[in-house]
Amino acid sequence: MSTKSARPGSRLWPLKSALLNLGLGGLGVLPLHFGRSFLHDHPLAALGVTSPAPNDVDDGAMVAVVLVVVLTLPMLGAFVLANVLAADTAGFPQRHWGLAVLMFLLPTMAATLWPSAAAELFPPW
Repeated sequence: MSTKSARPGSRLWPLKSALLNLGLGGLGVLPLHFGRSFLHDHPLAALGVTSPAPNDVDDGAMVAVVLVVVLTLPMLGAFVLANVLAADTAGFPQRHWGLAVLMFLLPTMAATLWPSAAAELFPPW
C-alpha cells in the first residue's frame, strides 16, 4: 500500500472514489444479499439473535456456504483490490476507505430497505 499523500490538485478524489465504489456496489447487490442472508439465517439464528427463514431451514447451511464462498468473497476481494489499486494510482488519501465502504454498501442497503424499488430497477426474469 502506498504511503504517499494525495497529489496536488487532486481534489476530485471523493468523487472518483464514490463513483468507483457505487459501481462495484451495484454489481455486488446480489452477492452481498447472499452474505447478509447467510448471516441472518445461520450463525445469528443459531445464537438466537434472529429467526431463520422458514423455507431455508430444510436446505441446511451448505448451500448458503457455497453461495457465500463462490459469490460474496470474490466480490469483497474485488472491492479491496480495486480500492488499493485506485489509491496507489490516483493518490487517494488513507481516509478514503470510509467513503469507499459506505458507497459500496449503499446499493445493497437501498435494495434491502426498499425492495419494491429494487424490483422495478431489476425486474425478475
